[in-house]
Amino acid sequence: MEGYAPVILLSPGRVEPSEAMLRSRGIRFPSEHELGRDVLVQLGVPPTAIESPAPSVDNTAQEANLLRARVLSHRWKRVIVVTSKLHTRRSGFAFRRGLEGTGAAVVMRASRFDPADPANWWRSRADFRFASTEWQKLILYRLGLGG
Repeated sequence: MEGYAPVILLSPGRVEPSEAMLRSRGIRFPSEHELGRDVLVQLGVPPTAIESPAPSVDNTAQEANLLRARVLSHRWKRVIVVTSKLHTRRSGFAFRRGLEGTGAAVVMRASRFDPADPANWWRSRADFRFASTEWQKLILYRLGLGG
């Protein structure tokens, strides 16, 4: 956390049907945010400083709305959103829209551990695929249709 924030919120993410089925059978299947929490604790972040609000969310706009409730209840004035390099622009739209009127400033940061190269996105198959879907979603956001 390095003094940037007193708490880290991990997105609860969407629960896939296969995950729900395994859990309904009593099989422990860690979610992405549980794995992220474990990594943060191993990196030295105090467990009490890591939260993962319920319920699960399916998209960036829902994440922003979930954060909105937390911002309002805690009267936060600034939030730092960390995401992948190729996702920062659209995430910025979603979080600024979701937190509009709360008085909280949104600071977008790309993870320094993300191997993507936005300046050369066409050279990597993974970056190309991700960038292609981001463009489509970004256009929808700009038109006010993104969810």
